Amino acid sequence: MICPSKICKCEIPDDSLFCDQCGIRILKCEKCGAIGISKFCGKCGGHMVFQEASESVPEHRKPEQSTPVPPVPPVQPVPPVQPAGTVIIDVNPAIAPVLELHNNDGWSITPKHGNILGRTTGEFAAQLGKYPVISSRHAQITLKDKDWYITDLNSTNKSYLNNVQIQPDVPTKLNNNDVLVLANVTFVVVIK
Repeated sequence: MICPSKICKCEIPDDSLFCDQCGIRILKCEKCGAIGISKFCGKCGGHMVFQEASESVPEHRKPEQSTPVPPVPPVQPVPPVQPAGTVIIDVNPAIAPVLELHNNDGWSITPKHGNILGRTTGEFAAQLGKYPVISSRHAQITLKDKDWYITDLNSTNKSYLNNVQIQPDVPTKLNNNDVLVLANVTFVVVIK
């Protein structure tokens, strides 16, 4: 059969429901059986309908009946891949201290283990996105043995803890009342 599209006109199998080349849906006239792509048949004016797969597949192309395949057991979920430099620690959140970062403009964030602090990446991108000096992936917060750490992720404008630059890709321990600066955005560390 030739594709009924005025543009395509490619030869396709007679039992096609769609054109292999242009993807257009093949319709069939209810009255005369002609194929086309418009709502009404160009030969007899009958209503064009989409062919059902069962009526368009010749007997020799229908799949053979086979024995049922047993269900596949569910696949165990794969843990997410962490970015390079990420420290993965299993900590019971019920016994972990809560970390809050209070901004000097009166708002705060409460990061959890593994959270990225960034302008466009991470759970706090909505709050940090208004600061163009913060990198898209600026730093990461981690928890190890009930202690909170911050790791600068090679940010453009650096991170500082108590006026000392944090070395990139090195987890640095956070203490209560530390002053953390991401680029030029200042936070006071509160650990509860």
